[in-house]
Amino acid sequence: MDNPYISQAFKEEAETTRERNERRYEWEYLGKAIGSGVVPFDNLHVEAGCITDDMVANFDNIRNGNDFGYATDPNAFVRWHYDKKRNGIYAIDEIYEVKLSNRKLAERLQAKGYQSDEIFADSAEPKSIAELKDEHGILRIKGVKKGPDSVEFGERWLDDLDFICIDPLRTPHIAQEFENIDYQTDKDGNPKPRLEDANNHAVDATRYALSQDMVKGQRAGSINIANLGFR
Repeated sequence: MDNPYISQAFKEEAETTRERNERRYEWEYLGKAIGSGVVPFDNLHVEAGCITDDMVANFDNIRNGNDFGYATDPNAFVRWHYDKKRNGIYAIDEIYEVKLSNRKLAERLQAKGYQSDEIFADSAEPKSIAELKDEHGILRIKGVKKGPDSVEFGERWLDDLDFICIDPLRTPHIAQEFENIDYQTDKDGNPKPRLEDANNHAVDATRYALSQDMVKGQRAGSINIANLGFR
């Protein structure tokens, strides 16, 4: 970036990218080969201020999802608006914390007024779901049962949207995960048709949040819809 012919605006844009996404900066501005070399979500629109309070006030097709975590993995709660007409989703809110107990998660949800909303969570944590329901008043949380093809199908469904709109000022962790996620690679470095299973807690929670939409009126292509397991 020491080239005197590079404009100040370009340098500022590069610096903003570096601060938000080091991997993208190295790939896009330094030309380094990073991960699979394939961008998983080319429908991603991340821009500060792209989702306003007025927009959120008018969002009426809300989807909530939660991926449980505790010690080293964060608990990731995500809240989206699904615009069916425009075939896109908007990130509205998040709760993203390590060492967040179920009691504290319930308190966070209640403070935001989400305690009565339908929330789809990882069915691998039935005890946590039961505790949130029975002890903490989060009555509409339910587990998403996942079939053998549900992860790949969910990722393909998200990639097939016309846009995924995220304001990093509003939901910084959702933005970070979606911008940094990469495909798994084989031993030769070739990308596999599945995202890395690391630093993807908000991405997983997003799949849970939209799981019911993924099987309504969708054609699963080569994937047997009976294997999706979303219910």
